Amino acid sequence: MDKIPVTEHETPLRINDNDVIKALGIVWQPSTDELQFVNPLENVKSCNRITKRTILADVARLFDPLGLVNPVIVIGKMFLQRLWIAKVEWDEEIADDLKEEWVKYRSQLGELSKIRVPRYVFSQDLVRCELHGFSDASLKAFGCCIYVRVEDCLGRTSVHLLSAKSKVAPVSTQSLPRLELCAALLLSKLLQRVLESFDTRFDQIFLWTDSEIVLDWLADHPSSWNTFVANRVALIQKLTVKGTWRHVNTKFNPADIVSRGSLVADLMDSFWFTGPHFLYHHPSH
Repeated sequence: MDKIPVTEHETPLRINDNDVIKALGIVWQPSTDELQFVNPLENVKSCNRITKRTILADVARLFDPLGLVNPVIVIGKMFLQRLWIAKVEWDEEIADDLKEEWVKYRSQLGELSKIRVPRYVFSQDLVRCELHGFSDASLKAFGCCIYVRVEDCLGRTSVHLLSAKSKVAPVSTQSLPRLELCAALLLSKLLQRVLESFDTRFDQIFLWTDSEIVLDWLADHPSSWNTFVANRVALIQKLTVKGTWRHVNTKFNPADIVSRGSLVADLMDSFWFTGPHFLYHHPSH
């Protein structure tokens, strides 16, 4: 910042009596060095006549490049897919039960402003740094998330959510194991992007899934499987050559939250931002 002329600096905004700066659609508070979220629909009037077109416009405004609140956004995407499957026309008013469901979802987005995430995920005195990626799938969506686990010179361990990504499941019905494999591939691609973005050398990389079938697929040569599985296994093995795949119980898998979606209040009460508790223990546990 010292090398950039003051005239080219971003103009700070005032939110809740704090100086904040907007970066990539996210609000950054320099005083606390935290990322803060705002409701992108706050200044957008809610239409009395809710259609597929107005819902698409609202979902498109939910911009989260790091994927930190992806479990909330994926609910909007899944809702939109339901309208496509029901063959609702663009300007056709949706049914009353769907309208009530959408209004409830839209109204709770204001709670996003309560979420604050540390921007700095490392430590000044780190002695060990690991990446832990998780993947999961449901019949509605599949997703992944990556955490940074840091140990400092005093033996303290911190875990921070780094990035996440999700996709709505294809309209054509797929088996759950195949969707779990798609989630593992999504995690592999996200891992590649993370490794390309950091100069930091990570001591170990662990990739977790609760699907034993996927682990069996990944443990064998791609030629052992049919075309759908073989193509994805080959790419996953190529992208995650530096990582170790492991099994995790579903209840400890944070990617389960993004694959099923979550309202803001439930997300804040979960371990989504801090990671599963076992990451805070010694690796022997």
